[in-house]
Amino acid sequence: MVAGWFSPSERQLRSLQFDERIQAHFDAIQQLHTERNALLPICCLPPEVLAEIYTYVIPTIRHVPRDLLTITHVCHHWREVALAHPHLWSNINMDRRNPNRIRALMLERAKNAPLALELSNNMYDELQPAIFEELSQHIHRTCALSLDIRGVQTLDIPTNVYHLVLDAPILEHFRFWLHGSPETHTSVLLPEDSLVNATRMRGLSLWGCAIPWGSTVYKGLTRLELFYLYEFSPTAGELWAVLRGSPALEDIKFCSIFEKFNFVPESWNLGLNVKNVIELPKIHHISVGDTSFASYVHFFTNVRIPSHAHFDLDVNIGEEGLPNGLTMFPPTVLASIRADAEHDYTISLNIIDQRGEFCVYRGRSRFRQICDHRLGATCTSGRRITAIIEGSANHFHSLCYDPPLPPIHTLIIHMLFSSYEVPSNTWSTILSSLPRLQSLYVEVNRSSYLSLVDALMPRAEQVPASTLINMDLASPMVSKDFSSGDIQWLIDALDRRSEAGYRMESLTCTDIPVAPAELERLKQLVQDVTVQERPDSREQSLKSRASFEEDNEGNEEGDESSEEDNEESEWDEESNEDEDEDESSEEDEE
Repeated sequence: MVAGWFSPSERQLRSLQFDERIQAHFDAIQQLHTERNALLPICCLPPEVLAEIYTYVIPTIRHVPRDLLTITHVCHHWREVALAHPHLWSNINMDRRNPNRIRALMLERAKNAPLALELSNNMYDELQPAIFEELSQHIHRTCALSLDIRGVQTLDIPTNVYHLVLDAPILEHFRFWLHGSPETHTSVLLPEDSLVNATRMRGLSLWGCAIPWGSTVYKGLTRLELFYLYEFSPTAGELWAVLRGSPALEDIKFCSIFEKFNFVPESWNLGLNVKNVIELPKIHHISVGDTSFASYVHFFTNVRIPSHAHFDLDVNIGEEGLPNGLTMFPPTVLASIRADAEHDYTISLNIIDQRGEFCVYRGRSRFRQICDHRLGATCTSGRRITAIIEGSANHFHSLCYDPPLPPIHTLIIHMLFSSYEVPSNTWSTILSSLPRLQSLYVEVNRSSYLSLVDALMPRAEQVPASTLINMDLASPMVSKDFSSGDIQWLIDALDRRSEAGYRMESLTCTDIPVAPAELERLKQLVQDVTVQERPDSREQSLKSRASFEEDNEGNEEGDESSEEDNEESEWDEESNEDEDEDESSEEDEE
């Protein structure tokens, strides 16, 4: 029968019937996809477990829903689980980078879950009163609030923030960074009763602003961060009072707040002999940055940190070097490593000009483990020390003038863009201070290499670094000042060590000339020998230096406006997709 013979009403009716039959087939296919997907291991997990996995997808620095929205578009089961757990949607960015419909969508899906709100801007964004009005509508159910304000604002930011947090009954973590103009170094003082009603406060982070040091807000904190307070930096007495009133502190981060510390101790043990030394028994991580050596010593001679704590230091020694004959670190810092007989440790020392990065971490890896306490998790990477030392200092000081460190099994030394020459007696002292050293990785200039080889040479039936079995030698990427025949000095030292019964297991030479005959001799003395060259070492070294300087730059006030603008269009697309998904009854099971 030809379709044209039907009347219009009959044709429309029959078309609807076919549509219903087609839709029924689609529904059946979709149901088959759902049943098949249910057999996948990931879909067999309990919803609570899958939701916990989702929390690791949510960004922890910027609370953006991009990855979470992607999860809801994978399959029907994943979407149902994500929508059934409101806490997944409670991390919300309130600034212009997050379109209004995205914020509304997340607030709707968060339901009654406590919120974590974040507001940040770039240097050229003028904040309007409306944003604080919107924040105030949700402050009663906010448990974490982060405000990162940059640039000069016509709006009275401190006053608006003060009124915003007056009624924050469940607020536990408050971060207020007020950068202001990069040309000025000023800070603001908030009223003393700021956050007085936030009785659950556990974490406080302030940049460019301070709350009077006698405020009760500091009591009961487990995390305290203070940055660049300038004229409102605490005196030593005020800071001691804050720390004594906060015995539950687990994480401390101070940067450029010791401007009013003016006492130069003569000994690291000065404060330990005083009865009013400040005990911080629960500290897990402590960071002190952008400070003079005198202020750094003043601080650590008056506080007692437990041996398990992680240290992160950034200290400027200056041109005069170490004052009063003090050592680089407090005795208790390396003492905790020295006393740990259960684990192996690595020391890494990177020197660029007059800047040195000293790091001690658990394990024998050449690559440092990242300390994960910043993510709010329990750190599993073992105790560690990281210190950036600037100025005229002997960066080997702590290895040369402290008692031996038996737990150190690996020593890594990189001397980039540095003309500093390590003499033979310094190498000898370093090797004797590490009696169980097994792996040595060094990147030094020719003079320091020759001194190291001399220090490794057995003398009077004594073999330095007798446990050493692995060695990696490299020329700095820029200089490449090694000459033909330099490797012969190492061959002589290895020959003498082999005769004494101390044979190396592995040796790697990078950018060091090795003739074929010399290579054959090395293979007779060492089980595994590798000789290699780095390609384009000059270009790589320049990139390395630029990266080093960028990573260690203290100024965190960069302009991110272009990146933020580019993100907004992508957010709009995701928002539209998510709204369409909510309105549609058909979802892709694949």
